Amino acid sequence: MKTKYFVLACVVLMICCSSFPLQAEDKSSGKIAVAKGQKIAFLGDSITAAGRRKGGYCQLVLSALNKQGLEVTGVFAGVSGHKSNQMLARLEKDVLKHKPDWMTLSCGVNDVWHGARGVALEPYKNNITEIVTRAQAAGVKVMILTSTMIREDQSNALNQKLLPYNAFLKQLARDKKCLLADLNTDMREALKKFPKDAPKGKQLTSDGVHMNALGNAMMARGVLKAFGLTASETAKADDTAGFVSLFNGKDLTGWDAKPNWWYVEDGAITSQTTREKPCKKCNYLIWKGGKPGDFELRLKYKLVGGNSGIQFRSQRRPDWDTFGYQADMDAAGTWTGCVFAHARGKVAGRGTRTVIDEKGKKTVTKIGDPGELLKGVKLNGWNEYRIIAKGPKMTLMINGVVMCEAIDHQKGKAALDGIIALQVHPGPPMKVQFKDIMLKK
Repeated sequence: MKTKYFVLACVVLMICCSSFPLQAEDKSSGKIAVAKGQKIAFLGDSITAAGRRKGGYCQLVLSALNKQGLEVTGVFAGVSGHKSNQMLARLEKDVLKHKPDWMTLSCGVNDVWHGARGVALEPYKNNITEIVTRAQAAGVKVMILTSTMIREDQSNALNQKLLPYNAFLKQLARDKKCLLADLNTDMREALKKFPKDAPKGKQLTSDGVHMNALGNAMMARGVLKAFGLTASETAKADDTAGFVSLFNGKDLTGWDAKPNWWYVEDGAITSQTTREKPCKKCNYLIWKGGKPGDFELRLKYKLVGGNSGIQFRSQRRPDWDTFGYQADMDAAGTWTGCVFAHARGKVAGRGTRTVIDEKGKKTVTKIGDPGELLKGVKLNGWNEYRIIAKGPKMTLMINGVVMCEAIDHQKGKAALDGIIALQVHPGPPMKVQFKDIMLKK
């Protein structure tokens, strides 16, 4: 977090927004199929179960529709591990008894992925047909979702086996006059938009199957397009357009790490110090993708003990060191949500808007109570950090709340671009983790 001097004195892959657009074209049927006040049931497996969480595709769909003034509600019927036979068995209990007006049906991944415990194509056809038939007989309109990919490699055996399952779903949608969201095609097309040298395997998913933020956005826009929304209408529910992932969730590809200090644990970049292995000098995990200027960086972090930080617009120094701005964090809460800079110390404190003129004079305006702002940060838990840099202005947000703003004009000190890096810091034993790291230039 801070240099020793300061303590003694006083803490992927860049592509433009259009390269991962919310919708490639502003096309729709011209009429939204969902009416005001209707209820939508989301039937599926663990992908759909996760879709009910904040930022999940189900919530994004509901949000976009409600921003059209439709006042829709959801019935969440995703169950982890379920296949077509199990969804058919619980259709009445989980969907029909709630009397929805619409049902989206997402099924097929586990039928194929589970191998001998899966469901072969012919019984799968029978199960899905029966689900749709019963739903329509109950007066429920149906949207069929083609199954998303099983690992982000279309050539693998599982995705090849999935092809006839999805072909059947498309034909059934035509035969039964259902709406169709072809998410499998959408996913394959979205993956093509990533640079060829981008980390592979977890661009749209967290583990090859379950969606990350970009994957949930992809699914939501496919469903919304099928409901008849235009790209501009869909955009109101999705704030991930233009972002690329900087971390593949499985290794440190794209990052430069000091040996024996950084690793991946439970899908998160991790560094830990102990009494037996203390950190005697700050070192940084440095992103190798460039020196962003104006950007937004989002990530989730978890800090247990000690302190850490996120370098941005910084210079690289020898021995995995850096020099520049830092979005600070510490277990004590003293520095969390502050902009720190090497050799200058605190640039902007939590709850302040700090303007620094060319000569280094600060004008500080209070924008919040530091103690109240800290209450929104989860001690020892996962938090979302956002860094927004545009020109001389830098804004830090944690869990959606502005922590501070810095407008830096100081000659010889202010920086308008630089590297991104993650910090492990000397001091008491600590453990810091980072995941879901996304950048928009």
